[in-house]
Amino acid sequence: MPKSRDPVTSVQLISACVKRIRQVQPLINAVVEERFEEALREAEAADRLVASGTKSDYFKTPDLCVWKDIGRKKMLRLWPCLRAAGAIPLVLTNVPELCMWGDAQTLLHGTTRNPYDTRRSPGGSSGGEGSLIAAAGSLMGIGTDIAGSVRIPAAYCGIFAHKATSGIVPNTGLIPDVGDAMRNYNCVGPMTRFAEDLPLLMNVLAAGKSDQLRLNDEVSS
Repeated sequence: MPKSRDPVTSVQLISACVKRIRQVQPLINAVVEERFEEALREAEAADRLVASGTKSDYFKTPDLCVWKDIGRKKMLRLWPCLRAAGAIPLVLTNVPELCMWGDAQTLLHGTTRNPYDTRRSPGGSSGGEGSLIAAAGSLMGIGTDIAGSVRIPAAYCGIFAHKATSGIVPNTGLIPDVGDAMRNYNCVGPMTRFAEDLPLLMNVLAAGKSDQLRLNDEVSS
């Protein structure tokens, strides 16, 4: 019988992602802001929590500093859901101005490239996230979608993404604010390297409405 693998620790996983991001960033230009040191400290705290065998509120774990100095005055409403599930944010990725274009380039951060062919676009508007996930810099991330902004990068980069029914995922705190007329069309969506991770992340993003997704229902053949 094949030998079972030892569990991967949070520190090992984050360290592997950081190493890979540093390798691919010069080629794809997907990352605009990183928090590697903070993420590694949070991974160490997560491993200590697992080793202790106790159940604790992630926000109350000592030595964790949630989003300190990341340069954001407002947090998306769903961040507490992600953090409570154990998510450790690593980077912010490139998007076009106003997040309303089928590409990922700005005068400030330059052009993000497709990891499968750096002459080509990763799509948009969440093209930085799509490019980084496709380049194995991350297993999953989130983007926003009003007219294909997570689905287009998924198609261009060979990853997976989903736009849920309006109202399932909280979108309070999205920047830019698209206004009342378009707010119901805008949705935070999961983006993953592997299809099997989409339901996992979608359940977290849906917060208290995950039962409406019926992701655990068996599908008849």
